[in-house]
Amino acid sequence: MLGKTVLWIFIILSVFLITSCASKNFSTTLIFGEKDWKNHEKRFRIAAVTPLQQDELFISGYTDSDYWYEKIKDSGHMKNLVIDLQEKACSLYPDVFTHKNDALPLNLSIITLSYKNTSIVSSFMASLSWGLFGVVLPLPLGFTCEYKVIVESPEAAIWQETVFKNKLSSWISFPSPLALIPIPRKADRRARVIHPYQSQYYSGKHFMLECFVEAVVQALYRERKLAGV
Repeated sequence: MLGKTVLWIFIILSVFLITSCASKNFSTTLIFGEKDWKNHEKRFRIAAVTPLQQDELFISGYTDSDYWYEKIKDSGHMKNLVIDLQEKACSLYPDVFTHKNDALPLNLSIITLSYKNTSIVSSFMASLSWGLFGVVLPLPLGFTCEYKVIVESPEAAIWQETVFKNKLSSWISFPSPLALIPIPRKADRRARVIHPYQSQYYSGKHFMLECFVEAVVQALYRERKLAGV
């Protein structure tokens, strides 16, 4: 019995020691909340969207590279962005969005106002500490994007925009399992990975879709208020 216990402890420790680990915190300046859609008769569908910047892959989860789309688990391909947004919109707000052909089409322009990351600083930390950060202690990485989402629909005479910031705080370690410790910061979504197993929000795709849909809904809601509905 003791021999089996020791064996299992050895197996668990071995998995940790040969596997990379990471934790992520996603946060946004968007305020998600209930909105009054009473007497709302119009239904919308997301018909078009501009692509995201390729260098934002780590925070957005989307790429236009077939290679990285295949390599990164649960990532999104840029060519599927409009489909994914429409699916997420219908899922989160079924009273506002629909797949029906008579729905009013929305065209989205996503503009990156600013993009910052700490990859250079993190590389220096790893180098100057002779690998202490990243091998023994978790190596921190940070990404911040400020977006402007412009929502247009000529058919419905709609033009509105929403500006918000998304922030990703993460740390990684290999082979130490210490990066599995949750990052002690407020987060709207948390995720972690013990390669190759990862939680739902790890790639960033799902959180980004939720944020873009919320930005669209807030734009539509402002338009609705301006119309006095």
